[in-house]
Amino acid sequence: MFLALKNIGNYRLKQQKIVFFAFSKNNYEALKPIYEILKPKSILLSRKIKHDGEVLFMPVFIPLLLSYLYLPKYIGFYIKATKDDKKILELKFDKVLYSLGYELFCKLYVSWLAPRAIVFANDHIFYTRVFTSIAERKGIKCFFLQHSSTFDNVPKIYSSFALLEGNHAKEKYLKAGSDEKKIQLIGMPKFDEYIYYINNNNTLNRIGICTNRSMNTEDTSEMIDFIRQKFPKFQLILRPHPGLESKDKYIDIIKRYKLEFSDSKKINTFYFLKDVDAVISGNSSILLEAAIQNVFPIYYFTPKTEFYYNHDRFDKYDYVKNKVAASVENLGGLEELLRNLIKYKPFIRNNAKHYCDTIGTPHDGKSAILAAETIEDLII
Repeated sequence: MFLALKNIGNYRLKQQKIVFFAFSKNNYEALKPIYEILKPKSILLSRKIKHDGEVLFMPVFIPLLLSYLYLPKYIGFYIKATKDDKKILELKFDKVLYSLGYELFCKLYVSWLAPRAIVFANDHIFYTRVFTSIAERKGIKCFFLQHSSTFDNVPKIYSSFALLEGNHAKEKYLKAGSDEKKIQLIGMPKFDEYIYYINNNNTLNRIGICTNRSMNTEDTSEMIDFIRQKFPKFQLILRPHPGLESKDKYIDIIKRYKLEFSDSKKINTFYFLKDVDAVISGNSSILLEAAIQNVFPIYYFTPKTEFYYNHDRFDKYDYVKNKVAASVENLGGLEELLRNLIKYKPFIRNNAKHYCDTIGTPHDGKSAILAAETIEDLII
C-alpha cells in the first residue's frame, strides 16, 4: 500500500504518455523492447509484476475499496439469482465484487492518466480488456501486441490496432472476424537483441528439454533415460515452464541424470536457446522461438500427453503442419531423428517466416523499431 500511495504523488508526471500495460512476465518481456525505444514519452504499468524500478504499479487497493460501494448491488443480484447462480456467486464473491470496483476505478484512472495510447500484450483476460475497452470508448487508441503463438478460436480484435508477429497469427484473427485494416505485421520484438546468436552448428551437442504441464512426468523421465543410454555424449538441460511447473517436480530426475537446469523464471528464453542445438517440448511457443534462433525444435507427443483446455489439440500452434517443428510420438522415432540430426542439422529458421514476418527482411532483428514507428505513425 505504501508503494501505491507513493506512486500516486508521481502520477502527474505520468499523464499524457503512451502506457505499456504488462500483466505478466511474458507480457513484460514482449513489451519492454518497444517501451525502451519510446521510453521518453511512455510509462510501463502493471498490476502485479515486479521487475525493476521503472514499473509503475496500479494502486490496486483503490478498486478494492470501491468494490464495497457495490455491495448492495451484489446482494440484489444474489437475491434474484437462481439456485445454481447463487452457488457461483458464493464461490466467486470476492472476484465478482472486485470486478465491479475495478471497472469504476479504470474509468477514473484512465481519465486521470489521459494516455496518448495504450499498448498491451494480453487480449483475453479481464483486467486488460476492461482497462483498454474503457480507453477505446474515450477515443484513446489501443494497440494489442502479440506475445505468444496463436491458436484456433482466438478472440476478435477489439482494440484500434493489433501488432502481430506474422501471417499465421493474422490468419487466425481474420478467421475470428477481425478487421484486416487493424492488423500490422511487425515480427517478434523480444527476439531482436538475440539476432547475433543464431545457431549455425550443423550437428547436435546440447539439447534443451523444455517441459510443460501437458508432458507426462514419467514420460519425460523415460525419455531422458533413453537419451542418456543411446547418446551418452549429449549434454541435457532441463527447463520447466515458468508458470505451470517448478524445479521441485523434477528434482529427482535432475539428480538422477545429473542434468543442467535452466530456471525459466530467471533466464530469458532466447538467452537459454543460444546455448543449445535442439529443444524437445510439447505444445509450447518455445518450439517457434527455437526455430527463429535456428535451434532445431522437436515436438514430443505420446499417448500420455494430457490436454487441459478446450482449445488444446495435437499440434495446437500448427508448427508440425507448417514444418517449423518435427514431431515424434515414441522413443524409436526420437532416436531416428536424433541420429539424422547428428549427421546433419538443417537450417530450419526460414521455415518460421510464416510466424515471424521480418525473417529475411531488412527488419530482421529490428522488429521493436518497426513496432515503435508503427505506433507513433498510427497515434497521429
